[in-house]
Amino acid sequence: MIGTIVNTLALLVGTSIGCLVKKGINKRYEDVLFIAMGLAALGIGWENVTNTMPKSHYPVLFIVSLALGGVCGTALDISGRFDRLVAKVGKSNLGKGLATEILLCCIGARSLL
Repeated sequence: MIGTIVNTLALLVGTSIGCLVKKGINKRYEDVLFIAMGLAALGIGWENVTNTMPKSHYPVLFIVSLALGGVCGTALDISGRFDRLVAKVGKSNLGKGLATEILLCCIGARSLL
């Protein structure tokens, strides 16, 4: 339970700092930072897959889980619902930052670890 509380506080503090710092960052640098963070998440995910897949007793389960998760997420329109929620709530930089952080924490490579 303490980990969840610390993670939530870190999410709120990090998002707030990011919103304050973002105002002073040029759009070009912002784009580069987003690309860098995306590549970092991709690298972490790739490393996790390549390190654990050979040790797995059920390698096909990984592929089936990705397929079923994609189909269920599409059927439930999770992406569309989240986009509509962000459009309602995320008019401020804080709302957009929280939305980005929620996506990173909930579906990013680190959440799979």
